Amino acid sequence: MQLAEKQELVRLLNLYQADLLMDNDNNIREAAKHSEKKWEGTYKIGVKAQYEHARVIAAKLSVEIGKSVKSYYEL
Repeated sequence: MQLAEKQELVRLLNLYQADLLMDNDNNIREAAKHSEKKWEGTYKIGVKAQYEHARVIAAKLSVEIGKSVKSYYEL
C-alpha cells in the first residue's frame, strides 16, 4: 500500500468514526425515549466495536505514515 493510499484510508476511517459517534448519539437519544422499556427502541448495534476497530486500524496506519515522514535533517 502506497503512502497516499494509507493517508486516504486514515481520512476515510476518521470520517467513519465520526459517523459512528453520531449513531451512538442517536442510540442514546432513542434509549432516553424508552427509559422504562429499552427493548422497544430501534438501535444501531455494534457501534462501539466498529468504532474501536476503525480506531485500531487508523492508529496502525498513522504509525506507518509517521515512519515515512522525514525530519528536516533527513531531507
